[in-house]
Amino acid sequence: MKVLKPLFFFLFMGLVTLLACELVCRAFGLQPYHESPVKFEYKPSLPGRYDSVMGHVLVPGYFSITKNDTFTYHTRHNSLGRRTSKPEDEVADYVNSPKVIVLGCSFTYGDCLEDSLTHPYLLQQLFRKNNINLSVENWGVGGYCPSHFYLQSKDILKDTSVKYVVINYSRIHNERTICGRNWRKSLAKYNQNQQARVPYFELKNGAPALKYKPLSFHFLPFEKNLALVEYADELYCKFETRHAANITKQVLKLTMDSLQQKGIRVILTSITGDDVSNEMVKNLGKEGYNILLYGINTGDDYYNFNPIDGHPNYRANKIFADSLYARITGTLEISSALKN
Repeated sequence: MKVLKPLFFFLFMGLVTLLACELVCRAFGLQPYHESPVKFEYKPSLPGRYDSVMGHVLVPGYFSITKNDTFTYHTRHNSLGRRTSKPEDEVADYVNSPKVIVLGCSFTYGDCLEDSLTHPYLLQQLFRKNNINLSVENWGVGGYCPSHFYLQSKDILKDTSVKYVVINYSRIHNERTICGRNWRKSLAKYNQNQQARVPYFELKNGAPALKYKPLSFHFLPFEKNLALVEYADELYCKFETRHAANITKQVLKLTMDSLQQKGIRVILTSITGDDVSNEMVKNLGKEGYNILLYGINTGDDYYNFNPIDGHPNYRANKIFADSLYARITGTLEISSALKN
């Protein structure tokens, strides 16, 4: 009993301390983990599948996507699983044309937009209107990041018709590049394949090294019940991503260097236009890379679908397309061979 008494006392004090910390967290507005209320309905099926190299890829077909039972848009993927960037009756006109490939995440893919309102599609129409023989391809996929851009560049390098590559970067890509815990947590609700392995980068002897890890996520005990536990997890996630921006920067440089060495002209953009994304792109511009700032912040509700969704709307995509058109046709010489 003499041994148990101090033990019970320490257990009691531990519980009191835990309760006090929980009350403090609640007082500061912190909450336990709450599952995202966002839900999607896909018809006739999911527009993507697992892939052992990329983690996930798009599948060919025509799809209807409804968000939260209120907002529906439609998307068509070509036979290669890429979102269409031109009318079907114009595809044959560009079979042998030099290419402009646009890399990015859902902001490039065009979540919440019909095909014809995405900026790769709008850019293609600008080229056609002005008789410029360039074929635009939208390689954007929701959830992609510089790890995927690096892998996509391997396929690009095999295609001698590619003349330009646009990389739409955002700060939200940083934690994806390292496949951090916070990124995996955000996907926990939607991840049906716990064994799915995804690409990520880590530093090895100071250089970025490509690796794979499971996308699975395991919540901490009581994380869905206690704000204190969720807060502790958030602190760990911030610690884990402390080098993510640096790793992302190195991966972007690795990708751009490999493309430019083959004579492909690369344009690195800041697609979300926030200060952190802009700073990354500006720093790479100072190192001699070709950069483009679109001049808008998609966090501004004027340029997104809020309160329905935070993705860029048509207004933003029109600016993206106009800016890319001006850069490609203005600061980069268009030879007579590209004129129809």
